Amino acid sequence: MISDVTGDSGKDGRDEASPLPGLRWPIKRSFVNYVRSLADGQGSATHGASVSDSMEFTYEIDPDFSSINEWRFRGDVRFAGHAGLLFVRIADPGIRVLGDEGVAELTVVDPYGSDTRLKLVTLRVLAQDGPGDTEAWVGSDVRLCADGVELFNDVYQPGEQFDSLEFLLGRRRQTP
Repeated sequence: MISDVTGDSGKDGRDEASPLPGLRWPIKRSFVNYVRSLADGQGSATHGASVSDSMEFTYEIDPDFSSINEWRFRGDVRFAGHAGLLFVRIADPGIRVLGDEGVAELTVVDPYGSDTRLKLVTLRVLAQDGPGDTEAWVGSDVRLCADGVELFNDVYQPGEQFDSLEFLLGRRRQTP
């Protein structure tokens, strides 16, 4: 049984009032709690991902990627159990806005090794005031895509509700 996902603690002297830039997402709390309840359940957050005491995962901003309506983050979160029959990897997520209505998709590196990205969930994003002069976004109505079903071993079906997320992007863009 695991009591905590192992990996970076995400703590650098900051408190919740001054969060680090990046993607903050509990993923699906019921799934994380299920893995934690397994006798051989394991989890990790590495390579730019960290986990808080409340089991919220943070992925750091990918400084090498820049786009107007798309953001990329770095980090690797993994869950395993059932003597290796359960393995879920959510690595290097990216969020792309698809239109003017705030509809977006979150993709991850394909855990099965192809060069493509796997469309994991759809969501609605809304810009909000961040702390200081940071650009902040909230993602709600987070729903599993058909492409993400296999990642969760067909346990969840398309449209399954996942947890809301938020991302801080550092300094706000200046408007002309």
